[in-house]
Amino acid sequence: MADNYTKLTVAELKQNLKERGVEMPSKTRKLDLVTRLLQEDANRPVPGGELSTKKSKVEKDTDGGSKNEKVWLVETNNLSYNHWKGQQFAEKKLVGVYTNKTEAIKNAKVAFTNMDMYEDMYNEEDDTFDENAKKMKRNGGVLCSFEGGEGEIIRVGIRVLDLNKEVKSKRDERGNEDYEDADDEENEEW
Repeated sequence: MADNYTKLTVAELKQNLKERGVEMPSKTRKLDLVTRLLQEDANRPVPGGELSTKKSKVEKDTDGGSKNEKVWLVETNNLSYNHWKGQQFAEKKLVGVYTNKTEAIKNAKVAFTNMDMYEDMYNEEDDTFDENAKKMKRNGGVLCSFEGGEGEIIRVGIRVLDLNKEVKSKRDERGNEDYEDADDEENEEW
């Protein structure tokens, strides 16, 4: 269902949430709207009065919401270099959010082959997509990357995100920063 949500417009996502009785701020990002719809789906009763039996790891929060649910984010990167201006350009694109790794990998492959420069840069020897998908670690990473002769790079990757993760302040009551955050290493940008 997540891949269907990513195809909707922001207005359609907000309308879908409104029909469920959920109001969101006017400047809410599309990713946050999709995440909230997934959260609502995880808590939605199914016919017969039973709760949905999704295979995701969901732990109930004291407020009735869910926490510790994982979603997979698929993202493409296109890096190019303009020699005339001496500038490098980077374009990141959020492809979708998926509730399981298998769907994320399947859609990542399609998104990668749909990239503008894929046809020009494809080299069978450099195609490590399937190999990387098999050995992908639990936090995700780059599935495949191609480099062109002019310094252009295209790549696709997946990463896992926590739904409803509580963000803890890095500052104590006096405003001093606390640099002990175990999640920093885990969430480095690929």
